[in-house]
Parts: sequence; structure tokens; C-alpha cells
Amino acid sequence: MKKYYIVLLLLFVLVLNIYGEKLIILHTNDHHGRPFGFKENEIMVGGLPARATIINQIREENKNVILLDCGDINDGLFESNLFNAAPDFLGYNYLKYDAMTLGNHEFYKSLQNLKDQQIEAKFPFLCANILNKDGSYLAEPYLIIEMNGLKIGIIGLTTTTIEYSAPIAVTNELQIIDEVKVAQQIVDLIKDKVDYIIALTHLGINKDDNYGSLRLARLVDNIDLVIDGHSHTYLEKPIFVTNEKTKKEVPVVQANCWGTHIGKAEFDISDKGLTFLNWEPISIVSTEKDDKVLHDLLSPYLKEATQLMGEIIGKSDKYYGTETVRMKENELASLCVQAMLWYYEKEKPDFSVTNGGGVRHFLNKGDVKKEDIYNVFPFDNYTVLLELRGADIINIVEKSINTKVNTGGYLHFSNNIKITLNANKSIEQIKLNNKVIEANKTYRILTNSYLANGGDSYTEFLNGKKLSISQKFDREIVVDYIKTKLNGKIKIQITPQIIKASK
Repeated sequence: MKKYYIVLLLLFVLVLNIYGEKLIILHTNDHHGRPFGFKENEIMVGGLPARATIINQIREENKNVILLDCGDINDGLFESNLFNAAPDFLGYNYLKYDAMTLGNHEFYKSLQNLKDQQIEAKFPFLCANILNKDGSYLAEPYLIIEMNGLKIGIIGLTTTTIEYSAPIAVTNELQIIDEVKVAQQIVDLIKDKVDYIIALTHLGINKDDNYGSLRLARLVDNIDLVIDGHSHTYLEKPIFVTNEKTKKEVPVVQANCWGTHIGKAEFDISDKGLTFLNWEPISIVSTEKDDKVLHDLLSPYLKEATQLMGEIIGKSDKYYGTETVRMKENELASLCVQAMLWYYEKEKPDFSVTNGGGVRHFLNKGDVKKEDIYNVFPFDNYTVLLELRGADIINIVEKSINTKVNTGGYLHFSNNIKITLNANKSIEQIKLNNKVIEANKTYRILTNSYLANGGDSYTEFLNGKKLSISQKFDREIVVDYIKTKLNGKIKIQITPQIIKASK
């Protein structure tokens, strides 16, 4: 009898060891080329060495940890862009990421660049709904991770907005398929092979659940958790979405952006499988406890970038942010379009325009270095002078106001443009230097090469006649403008350009 109880006790202990454990899933998104900590409101935040300290601590406390990323590792600060995200991939490899879903910014250079980065990464890229032109996968559609006897399926899904945001040379070589259709196919394929299904997505959280990750959670059955990116959304708790078919509440989470936070989802492991317990965002602040090994690995990149870009070119009178650059007038966008006009002054352009998605970083008060401007405007865009009919300009403005608010395609115009809206948001008139733009008249406008090539679905620009392309990137023009025209004194003032019609 005594032996019998001993056997029962051992079995009980064994069950506790198997099922009395937790699974931790850590996740990041929209890293955007920020391998080092950066100052935000006088606090050093983010940085891969600081992220490593948090991840290492959680791994020491928990045996079962999965580390995931939702994409957009590319296109950020100069210390990353200069090396084509090499320090970022070095850091991600050091952190031993398990997988990364492709973000839209992974498609902005070339497909060859994407292939090169796949080789550079020591972890799989995931993407089930963006395919090569011949229908083959350009990344793994899903991944199954086995941990503690449980199988976890992870499906990668990318926003279809790359159809109009990525270069045409890239999208011409792709098949871009709706994420809901593809996700349901993959779920049906793997649901009997796994214990839990995660959608690792770069779709974005929208107030309207007819879009993005909320739409996915609502329409695709048997997804247990959606880990998202793309919209740079900070959440204090999950958003629970009721699935239309199963009526199950599906948690959707996202961990802000730029490596300032890491999401932590906790699960209980039992004989019933995985049970979602809670989720929280963890702030990442750079301190003296940052991982020294990783810091030393990355330091040569920062040293070289600083040597190239450390020149002080001016002084800013205050903090200028990007928080509303995709929905209304913005000082940094204004700085860019006014610099365009100054650079092309001899060509007598009528006005200039840029897109909010090209303004990527804030500008702190005080000394401004060359690298700061490169961080605000990181993309390799040239300034293009073209002739465009008034009818196309009117269509462009209407598209920006009616379909591009809260997207990177929201447009910013030079100060001499005024737009008057009716109560229903239709355009009453557009004035250039206090004169109404005429549909049949031709105008000389300046924009960046991304928009000039039809980016953000502004195909109207393709109707224009290109007259000149700058020999410098837009950001270099802004640097020259600050040093020469502004004499280093950055004090940006804007006035409302979009006004409501008087009754």
C-alpha cells in the first residue's frame, strides 16, 4: 500500500511538472531601424541592448518562452539605414527571435534586398498572403513550434496596402491576396495538427473592424490570438473581438512601435492545452543594465554613423512631433515642402506637396545634427518638378482628404495652398496664392519621387510631365535649407490650410 501511494505521489508530481507551467510569448513590432536607445521627452527609450536585458530576465524566470516580431524592421534612423538594417538583424539574431512576419517596409527597396535579408536573418520570415508572381511563397506561410508537448501554429500575414505603397517594380512581381481568405485556408489546413493558433500579422488596428487585424479576428474562425503590427498602436490591455462563426472572444494585441515596448502574453499549460491568462506591454528604457555584450557588438555601427552625421546644422526652438502628421497640418512636413520650394526657386514652381508617411521621427528642442534630419526623412526620395493639370490636382486633393486620413498617404502642401471644404467634406475650392485652381490649366508642382511615381495610389501624378529631378535626396535639401535659408534657426509656424466653408 505504501508503494502504491508513493507511485501516486510521483505521478502527481510528474503531472504538476508537465502542466503546472506557463508559456510566455514576447512580441515586438515596427522596430523601424532603431538598434540603439533614443531620447524621447528627456528619457532614453528603446534600443536592442535594453530589450535584451528584459528578454533575458524573462527567459531566466520561465522555461517556455517564444519571441516573435510583426515586421517593419527596416526604414528608421540613420544608424540603421546607413547599413541597410545590418545592426538590427545582428541584434535580432543575438536575441534569438523565433520568427518575424514581413511588414510593408520589407518590400520598399527590392525583392533581391528582401532575399538578402532572409539570408542575413537566423530566423524564418513569415508571410502567407504575399506571393511571388508565379504563385510560390516568398516566405514561409506558417510555422509550428513545439514546446512542452504542445504544438503552436503561427501564421504570417501582411497588409495588402503594399499594392500601392511599395514600388511598382516590386509589386509587379507579386501576387497580393486578401489576408482573410488566405488565413482561413491555412487555419483549416493546420487546425487538427496544432493545439493553438496565433496570427502574427502586420495589418494594423483600426477603429473600424472592417479593416486590419480586427477584421481578421472577426471573420476567421479558430484563431486563438492575433499579435499585430503596422498601426503603431499602444494598448494597455488586449482588444477582444467576437468571432462571427465561433462566437469566441479573440484577443488582439500590439506593442506600440520603435522598440519602446515589448508585449508579454502569458498562458497556462494544462491537460486541456493552452489557456490565455493575461497580456501586458512592458516599457523598454535604456539604463546601465543594458546588455553589454550586445551593446559592444552594435557600437561600431553607431560610431561610424556618428562620424558621418554628427555635424550640428542648427538649433530647434521646441519639440516638433509626428503624432498627427497623418491627419492634419504638421510642422515637419511643412519644413520639407518649403525646402522644396526654396531649392527649386529659380524654376518658379507653383507649389509643393509631400506625404505624411515620409515624415518618420520627431525633432527635439536644442541642437540639431545632420543625422536628426536624416531620421525625420529617412527615405531615398528625390524632389521632382512636373507639370500637372488642375483636374488631376483637384482629384489628388480630394483623394487625400476623403480616403487618406490616418494613413501615410495623407498629403501636406506648401503654405500658398488653401483648401475649402463643404459640410459633407467635399471640396468647394482649392486656392493657389488666393486664386482658384482651374481644372483645364497646367501647373508646375514639386513632389517627392515616391508620389511622382504613383505611390500611395496617387496615379494622377503619372499623368504629369516630369521636367526635372533633383540631384539630392529630399533630406539633403532640407539640411541645406536649414543651414542657408534659415541660418540654422528652426522655428516652424503653420497656419490652417484646410478650412470649412462659411454658411
